[in-house]
Amino acid sequence: MAARKLRRIRFFLLILVIFLSIFGIGWAIFYSPFLKIEGVEVSGTKTLDAALIQIAAEEWLSGKVLLFPKKNLLLYQPKLLDEKLKEKFPKIASIKLSFENQKHKLKIEVVERKGEGFWCIQQSNKCFLFDAEGVIFTEVEKPEGSGGLFVEDLRNILPSQGENIVSSEWILFMKLFRDEVQPDIWIASYILEPEWFENGYIKAKTTAGWQIFMNADKSLAKNSAEILKTLLKKEIGEKKVELLEYIDLRVPGRAYYKLK
Repeated sequence: MAARKLRRIRFFLLILVIFLSIFGIGWAIFYSPFLKIEGVEVSGTKTLDAALIQIAAEEWLSGKVLLFPKKNLLLYQPKLLDEKLKEKFPKIASIKLSFENQKHKLKIEVVERKGEGFWCIQQSNKCFLFDAEGVIFTEVEKPEGSGGLFVEDLRNILPSQGENIVSSEWILFMKLFRDEVQPDIWIASYILEPEWFENGYIKAKTTAGWQIFMNADKSLAKNSAEILKTLLKKEIGEKKVELLEYIDLRVPGRAYYKLK
């Protein structure tokens, strides 16, 4: 009995030593001054306030993982921090995180989204800037005129800032087609209607008032533009163009038009 009791005590002591060793090693690592994050430095901002990004990052680092503080190079969870900052600041396109050993600082280098134009949503009666990836990121007043793309979205949607409202393929098509037809034809806005969008079609309203119906496949942008310009020059002409209601380019390689 005494021997069995002694073995139990030894086993308990062994487990206790192992546990204390692991905990001690963990404590030494996670509280090590060599791995401690003592500050945050933000760079790369153009219109965003770097101080606000710094405050948001420091708030994140003030938390804990179990019993250990996040202000540690091994515990600050870079992927989650990246997601948190992008959620709070939708204008951030990408983030690069690095650690400066000498100053023990977490360096956050941000790249801001570049606006391609204005996206106005009928459902919410709100307008946003959007980038080449189709992400809306800043609410703005409806523009009177636009130097970039202008999209009127008639779909039943209520997106949030930072969301992809369409794929980058749609944005690329709109840019390519616009660049191909100007300066012969000026696009005032693109129009997205629910059923048309589902079938991959898009409308364009010209500054002259008539519309263009298209298949929004980027591979068709250049060809559609050439067909449009040829039709206007050789068949419709300057006199009829004032009577145009629409030109339909949805069938690849063909064009149909209707006069008022």
